[in-house]
Amino acid sequence: MAQYLQAGKEMTKDNESTWIHPFELTGLGRAPFHFVQMVERVYQACHGAPVQPGGTCDHCGNGIRYCYQIRSADGRLSEVGCDCVRKTHDTALDAKVKAAKRTFRHAIKAQQWRDAETLRKESERDENERHGFERLSDDELRRRYNERREELWQHKIECERLDRERAKARSRHVGAVGKRGVFRVTIERTIVIENEYKWGDKLLYLLRDSNGNRLTWFCSGRRLRIACSPDDPRGWQVEVGKYERRAKDGETLQIRATVKKHDTYDGERQTVLSRVTPLT
Repeated sequence: MAQYLQAGKEMTKDNESTWIHPFELTGLGRAPFHFVQMVERVYQACHGAPVQPGGTCDHCGNGIRYCYQIRSADGRLSEVGCDCVRKTHDTALDAKVKAAKRTFRHAIKAQQWRDAETLRKESERDENERHGFERLSDDELRRRYNERREELWQHKIECERLDRERAKARSRHVGAVGKRGVFRVTIERTIVIENEYKWGDKLLYLLRDSNGNRLTWFCSGRRLRIACSPDDPRGWQVEVGKYERRAKDGETLQIRATVKKHDTYDGERQTVLSRVTPLT
């Protein structure tokens, strides 16, 4: 904090020091800064891998899991960590960040208590049903089985809906419009859009990068192809010593593409790509 205080002083004509907000020195905008919300960003390389912080502090550049979004007086939105907020000695901003942390911790504890209570009630219900199964008829057992199966199915649908809502909230625009860049993405879904004039179908690739950002790519003609080994049964030879195969849903690959535009669809921010070329 000492270096911030030294760098945050500006000598006036009257030799009086005026403190400058540390966030101004790192280009986050003009003070005062106002707290917006807290967002959790995580990154997991693959299933079973350790969960790592998926966000980056715009002030210090360190990786952070809990991102606190702040807005400057000139309207710039940034994400910083709670430690950087505390070290600025901005009491008003620090108080709101601490309140957000308390609310988040209380919500986690409340959810853990609800999960434990639900598990306890389910265990008691299963125990009671197990003791009463011998007195139930086949029709009653079948009815209870169907009810339980329908309840689990509805729970699965609700969990998938919540996962989609969280993914929409985490998505942000990436890249600069008109610029080419390299992206590491996972193909979530490939949609075939039929042409009513029989001029050939279009393909819509729904992609997601490691930070949970949505990317899309419309293409006409052949599907996305990637290089493969000669032993891959799904591949074919395109020229001497070169084999390719179609990219499937769920695969992760590295591509080079041009950012066509930044768009929003169904409340989710997405980056539309063009001229996509696979690198792996």
